[in-house]
Amino acid sequence: DHDRKYRLPMIKRAIEKAGGEMLFYMSPWSPPAFMKGRENMLYGGKLLPEFNKSWAMYYVKTIKAYEAEGINVWGITIQNEPMAKQRWESCIFSADEERDFLKKYLGPTLAKAGLGSKKIVIWDHNRDLISQRVSTILSDEAANKYVWGIGFHWYENWSGGEMMFVNIGKVNEMYPNKNLLFTEGCVERFNAN
Repeated sequence: DHDRKYRLPMIKRAIEKAGGEMLFYMSPWSPPAFMKGRENMLYGGKLLPEFNKSWAMYYVKTIKAYEAEGINVWGITIQNEPMAKQRWESCIFSADEERDFLKKYLGPTLAKAGLGSKKIVIWDHNRDLISQRVSTILSDEAANKYVWGIGFHWYENWSGGEMMFVNIGKVNEMYPNKNLLFTEGCVERFNAN
């Protein structure tokens, strides 16, 4: 509630400055610590299976709460950086876990709540593992039907300098009916020379 108290007025001012309309895309960084069997949400961890249904309901409740405030949510991602164990809020999802959470919990829960039109984006991470992740999820028809697109980030400097843009092209060739969405990036101290 504390964050929401300050976040909502800021978002509403941004919408006003944009002429009254903005698209909002939500990307969770971590389930609550208790859903991961932890003391905090930092340093990765995993969603415990017994909380899959509850975590899917968090998406529904969050979307509905924002929309009740006049903030239209265009789409969501399942997990920001699902393979990153960060020193900040993070949660690890393997490809199989992301696929199964989507097809068994998130997709059906959103549909049942009348939110089936929300765009669901998978992966939402770097380009290095994108082909493997996308293949695992989209080769499953039950999961594929819920996926609008694939999110990818700018960062690859940890990989020794190869930016791996070719992987985005490979994913596009594999699944041309899915959208590719650049979801995160910033200026890094990186020199490919």
